[in-house]
Amino acid sequence: MAEFPYCTNSSSVRRCFEVIQNTAVPRRMSAQFLAGLDFRGSDVRSLTNILKSLGFVTASDVPTKRWRSYREKTAAPHVMAQAVRELYADFFEMYPDAYRKEEDALSAFFNSQTNVAPSTLKYMMRTFRTLCGLADFEGAPALENPMVPAARPESVLLPPVAEPDPPARDVSLNVTVQLQLPATNDPAVYDALFAALRRHLLD
Repeated sequence: MAEFPYCTNSSSVRRCFEVIQNTAVPRRMSAQFLAGLDFRGSDVRSLTNILKSLGFVTASDVPTKRWRSYREKTAAPHVMAQAVRELYADFFEMYPDAYRKEEDALSAFFNSQTNVAPSTLKYMMRTFRTLCGLADFEGAPALENPMVPAARPESVLLPPVAEPDPPARDVSLNVTVQLQLPATNDPAVYDALFAALRRHLLD
């Protein structure tokens, strides 16, 4: 069965989130920190559980990005709306406007999800309503989960770009022909050789 956080004192829940907005972010959210802000007894344990369940504090009591975002008063109602939607995801899956539901719908849902005494069930429902009263669900922007590192964008593989063919270049060819002429005093021999050379190379 599911377990939903609750506090027997709704005013302590509201004051806790006012404190977040008006005080510096602590290194750790400890019982001593809450006690120093005048929260007492069972409220300290209840508020610690609520803050962890909503993603304002890690399991090791370190304030998260959501805690810091909630300190901006204009963004706070949307931050809370996102946190409530995540914590009560099954209820919002059943009723997209779960934050508007009356007592009967709330009682039916929490009864089906938990196995607690009627008095505890009443406090769970009251805590849900108190948190919804701090949230703005109308047009709330989608926020990234502060407990999960932001995903790195996937690389996009582009098709290889064909390189253009290199421009054609003028090519010149030089041919050197060496002839070994026979020793002779007859000019007709040279005339015959040059005539044959001209015929084979130029024609």
